[in-house]
Amino acid sequence: MKKIQQLRLTLHLAGWLGLMAVPLLIFDVQPAELIFSTGYCCFVLTFIALYYIHSMWLLPGLYRQRQFLLYTLAVFMLLTGVLWLRPFDRLNHQHRKRAEREAARLPVPSQQWAQPSAIDIIQPKIDVISAFIFFVIIATGIAFETNRQLHLAMRRVLQAEKDRAEAELSFLKAQVNPHFLYNTLNNIYTLAITNDVRTPEMLLKLSGIMRYFTDEAILAEARLADELTCLRQYIELQSLRLSRKTTLDFRVEGDVLTKKIAPLLLMAFAENVFKYGVSNREESTILISLHAKADELVFTTRNRIFYNKKTLGAIGMTLGSTRKRLEELYPNRHFLNIRTDDGYFTVNLTIQV
Repeated sequence: MKKIQQLRLTLHLAGWLGLMAVPLLIFDVQPAELIFSTGYCCFVLTFIALYYIHSMWLLPGLYRQRQFLLYTLAVFMLLTGVLWLRPFDRLNHQHRKRAEREAARLPVPSQQWAQPSAIDIIQPKIDVISAFIFFVIIATGIAFETNRQLHLAMRRVLQAEKDRAEAELSFLKAQVNPHFLYNTLNNIYTLAITNDVRTPEMLLKLSGIMRYFTDEAILAEARLADELTCLRQYIELQSLRLSRKTTLDFRVEGDVLTKKIAPLLLMAFAENVFKYGVSNREESTILISLHAKADELVFTTRNRIFYNKKTLGAIGMTLGSTRKRLEELYPNRHFLNIRTDDGYFTVNLTIQV
């Protein structure tokens, strides 16, 4: 905002300096003689006043409010005033009178605001130069106002898009938590009613995960090491319901201490594995691995698919939400490949970090 104000001030100063330089370029006279003349002051002040009356009152009060008839009438009245003042003709007349006196070697009398006479010079009925400058100033004001409105509209659109994305990400995060809590509490409940000695340990792990949800999940990024700790605790909790028919392979390779990642991003894929890739009646193998390279993370899950009527639709809903979250968080910085072959469901995710 400060840069925009500085740019606006610079443009205003440049515009007025350009206007003040016009008579100096047209008339062959010393700058000091012209600048302090009444005709020059009338010329400059008329158009400066015109610009700010138009920009500060007419544009916001009438043009922006779409009162175009009143706006046109007001501009016409300003034009009438400029044509009556004839600022450029006054300056031109004063310059000619001074040139005639110097030619006759007469002393220069005090400068007056008298209208030029028909004897001295035949003038057109309309001050064409002043009229031209008038329309340039009006057009410049409209152009600046249009540009300002476009800039404000773009800012509103970007802010609305940002708010929409943040709300959508919050919704996608909220989709993870209820499913996880429901499944985990069911598992711990089973331990508790059987007086399993692992119940306190599992409650402690659940407490650690919930602390991660409340402290880290609200951030834009979390330490990869913390994300993996949460993921490991989640896997250990889910392992409580695995039978001997299920083999679990969880691997972590590379430097995970210096990397960061969006919180709970990997959790959605792990949750999908345990929700749809586990059976108490058939043999199955679950693979969850993460390889942290120098500039990218490679995350892989692989599990058998145990079909039922709701499996395919539910998987599509879960991973569809995660895919959308990836597009919001890592645009053009991730590659997600999901495939089904030979009864196995495989996810390969690569994220540039």
